[in-house]
Amino acid sequence: MQKIKPSWLIAWVIFFFQFELFGIGPVTMIRVVILPLLLYYLLREKKMRVIKSSPFIFCLFFCLVEMIAGILNNNIAFLIAGIMNFLTIVVFVDYLVKSDGFSSADWFAFTTYDWACILYFIFTYEGLNLSNRFKGIYWDPNVMCVYIIIALTAKIILLNEGRLSARIKIMYQIFILMDVLLIFSSISRAGMLAFGTVVLIWTYVKSKKIFLLFVTSLCVLMGYMYNLSQKIVWSMDLSPIEVLSYRIFVSSELEMEDPVDGSRSDRMQRFWDVVEQGDLFIIGNGTNYLPDGGYVHNGVLEFFLTVGIPLGGIFILVFVYLIGKGFINSFCGNRRLLIYSFILSYFLVTVFYSYLSFKSFWVFIAYLIYLNYKNGDMKIRRALTA
Repeated sequence: MQKIKPSWLIAWVIFFFQFELFGIGPVTMIRVVILPLLLYYLLREKKMRVIKSSPFIFCLFFCLVEMIAGILNNNIAFLIAGIMNFLTIVVFVDYLVKSDGFSSADWFAFTTYDWACILYFIFTYEGLNLSNRFKGIYWDPNVMCVYIIIALTAKIILLNEGRLSARIKIMYQIFILMDVLLIFSSISRAGMLAFGTVVLIWTYVKSKKIFLLFVTSLCVLMGYMYNLSQKIVWSMDLSPIEVLSYRIFVSSELEMEDPVDGSRSDRMQRFWDVVEQGDLFIIGNGTNYLPDGGYVHNGVLEFFLTVGIPLGGIFILVFVYLIGKGFINSFCGNRRLLIYSFILSYFLVTVFYSYLSFKSFWVFIAYLIYLNYKNGDMKIRRALTA
């Protein structure tokens, strides 16, 4: 029996990650499909690459602590999650190093993340409304935007490479317009922030004049929307621009001034209540949930909940450092800037919902580790050949 090529195997893993949160009870896409595929990759590869990288070793150590925290807190589900995260990092770093990055099939798999939501939008969309935000096949608009941003940025990267046929280019451009429509129909502030970041970087790559024009236009638009928001009284008859203005400015202000039960401000206050009790200064509670069972709705604070403030804080600083270092080193290469925007946009849209709920988070961590390793390896080669 002919073995499946690693590139196709990983492409299928990437494809199924868009359904990672789906399941019925213990039967989930992660456990039934993705985990077996990762194990198959591990078994078929006779020699795995263990790279000499401090971030790589630290992330594996973090996953081990995550497993230990799950054991100490009698949370078997989180123990399994730690094993899954460990496996994801090992497999993807090995694959990326051996194949020198994602293949064309991998990038195509990322571009499919919007297909189901676009079809759902075409057949079910009922208009832009705060009381009926579009969320596609998912249960939360922010969750949908995570996958839409991945698909949108992957298509921009492929278009920028210029290897596509004219028909494929037109198709991707249409899909990008649909992605933008989905993001604004969700009225997700995280989704719009990530989208704005991607467009800023993309316009900078294409033309500095276009970049300045976009920044100027964005400032004018935001000023207009802010002034408009000061006059808006909420009703079901608001225009699309009024709905967006209300969501961006008024809703945020109301949440800060008078947090309702279940809002982000309320959840953050409950997190600080846990901190004041002194329960998070060593190892955390072994889960990314608050003691009452709710989400903290903040990806950074989740790490503090899971493994404690010291280790969680170090982890956040490590990957913020890697992203910042990557951007600084990428201003001489347009493609690399777009690659880092692919990673940054994912982290931006998930930070306002959850990091650890998405196992795909570790795919992006693995990619970040690989890029850092590759940059260091290239510097060594230049030094040796100088």
